[in-house]
Amino acid sequence: MATINEIWVVEPLEGKTRREQKQRLLEWKELQLAEGVKHVDIWEGGYGDFAGAWVFCMIHESAEAFGKMLDDYAKDPKKADDATEAWQKNPVLKFRSGGMVMLSED
Repeated sequence: MATINEIWVVEPLEGKTRREQKQRLLEWKELQLAEGVKHVDIWEGGYGDFAGAWVFCMIHESAEAFGKMLDDYAKDPKKADDATEAWQKNPVLKFRSGGMVMLSED
C-alpha cells in the first residue's frame, strides 16, 4: 500500500525566534494529527537558499485516508478554519513551496 506524503517548506518571518517557530509547527502538527494524519515529521533546514527553513511533512496512511480527511474537512471546516484565522492574526511562518509524494512500499 502507498502512503501519501504532503511536504511543505516554510520559512520564519523576520524577527521571529526559533522557539516561536517551533511552537507554531507543533500547533500545526497537533491539528493535523487530530484531523486524521497518520504521522507528522518536522525537519529544520539550514543550507543553500533554504537557510533557516523548516520542512513539514504530513504522512497519510493511504490515498483513501487522505481523501477521507479532505471530505471530513469539507463537511465541517470550522476547527481548521478557526485555527488558521488565529494563526493569521499572529503570523510566525510563511509557506515557501510544497507538494505531494506517493510512496509505495512494494
